[in-house]
Parts: sequence; structure tokens; C-alpha cells
Amino acid sequence: MLLFQFIQCKYSDYNSLVDRKLFWRLGCHKYIVTVGLMLLITLLLVEVFLPEVSPLQNEMDRIHFGRYLGILVAFSISVIWMIYLRKVDIFEPERWIHILIVFVMGSITTFAVFPISRFIKSLGFSLNGQLVNDFIYCIVGIGMVEELVKMIPFLIIIQFKKIVNEPFDFILNAAVSALGFAFIENSLYIKKSGFYAINGRALLSTVAHMTFSSVIGYSFMIASCRRPGKHCYYILGGFLLASLMHGLYDFWLINPIAKKLNGLSLIFFILTTHFWFTLKNKAIKASFFYDESRNL
Repeated sequence: MLLFQFIQCKYSDYNSLVDRKLFWRLGCHKYIVTVGLMLLITLLLVEVFLPEVSPLQNEMDRIHFGRYLGILVAFSISVIWMIYLRKVDIFEPERWIHILIVFVMGSITTFAVFPISRFIKSLGFSLNGQLVNDFIYCIVGIGMVEELVKMIPFLIIIQFKKIVNEPFDFILNAAVSALGFAFIENSLYIKKSGFYAINGRALLSTVAHMTFSSVIGYSFMIASCRRPGKHCYYILGGFLLASLMHGLYDFWLINPIAKKLNGLSLIFFILTTHFWFTLKNKAIKASFFYDESRNL
């Protein structure tokens, strides 16, 4: 879906040009070049500062290098989605510095999940393979905890009204915070399991995190337009819905009984992603800077 959206955007850019030769200029592909350079620079840094994991040495070093490459791939996934999010923010694009700050905060706050999870497990509540227990744990012990942690950078950035100054900014910043979280989660998973951890689930989880957090961002957007006294209902509702969606997604992947029907998780993922695009489109059309003459 991400690849399709990217090709679609490039094709639209190509058709919009009167002189299509301009499409092949470097400036039209600066984002691709930027990501490519980031990949190349990171690989060079690994070669210079981590020579022990150079792919030019023995087989064991190649395995270690593969892990770093996997982390780089996880980072690239988040970067590509950030580029897409900024691209669809067509009426009043966010500055890259603000996006990167939220991404970094989202990456750092990810580590708050571990002490919270340990505390919950210390209460005797954990996964045990039972259907009902695991279902509740996936919603409360995973969904609520992770969505709460991903909210922290979002809650910080929305205090700056000059930055978050249109409806789509709520979704964008919630999504970017989730991308920072997903990057660290995927990186830790790759470090533990090796490069092959970058499979369909790792790729899907990035989009899923973004989708769930965007529900919370959308609820804050609605709350900002309502009269005082009603805000908490929309915010709480958005948080509970995001946690429920998150828990359901993980439940079909974790519980040994539900795993037999794990195809439902993919169907659920597709439906929630479609839901995200609906929220995104509504937020963009509600922009205070809306201009019919401007489009992707």
C-alpha cells in the first residue's frame, strides 16, 4: 500500500508537468535521494566506527552487519512514512525540524513501556495462553500501555499552538510519535531475532502503530473544536478505541488459540488502514488553510 501510494504520487507529479523532461531532474526526487544518502551514510558510519561488524570480514560479522542493516531498514520505513505524511499536509506543511523532534521524542519515550509492563506483571497479570486472559491483557497490558506512551510526545507538541494550527496536524504529530515508537520496537526485535525479523509483521506493525495513534490524534482534533467540559469524553473515547484496536491486532498474533485464525489480523489491519485514510482525508478537508486549487 505504501509503495502504491508512492508510485501514485510520482505518477501524478509526472502528469502535472507541462515539460515532462523536468520530472527527471534531481530536485523532483530529493526525498528519494535524501533517504538513499541516509542509508549510504549510515552504512559508511558502520564501516568506520564498527569495523568488527564489517560485511567484508567473516560470516559471523556478516550476521552482525545484517542486524544493523535491519535496524536501518526499520528506520527507513519510518522515514518514508514521515515523508508521505508531510507530503499530504499540502495546505500548511509542517517544518521538518518539528517533525523530527516529535519522532525523536517518540523514540525515547518507547523505553517507558518496559517499567510499566514489569509493574503490571508484578501484579500477577500476564499472558498465559488462555483466551479470555490474553484478550484482556492484549488490550490493557499492551494496547493501553503502548498507546499511553505514544501519547507523551503528542501531548507535548500540541501545547505549541503555532505548530499545531490545523486539524491534520493532530493526526500528523500522533502518527510521527507512533513512527518513532515503531522504529525502536522494530530495532529491538531485530536485534533479538536477527535480520529476518524484518518480515511482513514488522512492516505491518509500523503502519498499525501509526493508525492506532492517529485515532487518538483525531479525537483530540474533535475535542479542540468542542466547547469546554466535553473534551474529556472525546479524548477518553479515542484512547479506548485505539487501545481496543491495538489489542485486537496483537491478540490474533500472540494467543496460541487465536493464531489459528491469524489471517483475521491481516483483514483487521486492512480495515483499520482504510479507516486511517478516511480520518486523514476528513482532517485535511477541514483545514483552516483549505484551498481548492491545491491538491496532491
